[in-house]
Amino acid sequence: MFRQFSWIVVPIMALALSTGCQQLSPLEQLEASRAGYTVEVSSFSIREEPIETATDVESEGDGEETPDDGVDLSGILEPELKTDVLLDLIVSTDSQDTLDGVTIDYEHVDAGQNAKDSRKLWIDTSNVVRGVGSQVTVVVEDADYVEGDGFFVTVRSPVPLAEQGDYREYLSLQSP
Repeated sequence: MFRQFSWIVVPIMALALSTGCQQLSPLEQLEASRAGYTVEVSSFSIREEPIETATDVESEGDGEETPDDGVDLSGILEPELKTDVLLDLIVSTDSQDTLDGVTIDYEHVDAGQNAKDSRKLWIDTSNVVRGVGSQVTVVVEDADYVEGDGFFVTVRSPVPLAEQGDYREYLSLQSP
């Protein structure tokens, strides 16, 4: 009885092992690694800085005050501000092969969940260890943020062939 069983089991196991050990192409390896990554927004902060204009630079030059017909505009005119969003992300992976970085899809929405902006953002994942969530901070420059807005991020997988050129990690696969 054992001999009959072994004649059936051994060929089946050999077939399973041979199909399970197929080499993945570099593209398949990259896609498998990317599929293991997750990312979520844990918090965000807003950074606003005045934008220096040409008139600001001119007025700083000679130190002389220019007459404004006696009108004090110092409390009336507010400087134009550049708004950046600092996103604190929790990044994790369950992939055996980790990546130095991944491109994430970012979406900025208003209070009504209507899209205001979407971008591809590269994040450094070189310090992300398999099975452990790591905090990564990314800066989104020139955001049109108002109170009530929100942010969503995702690691898109799979990435359609036609869009792979928009994802930095795929560029290494392109032939020179």
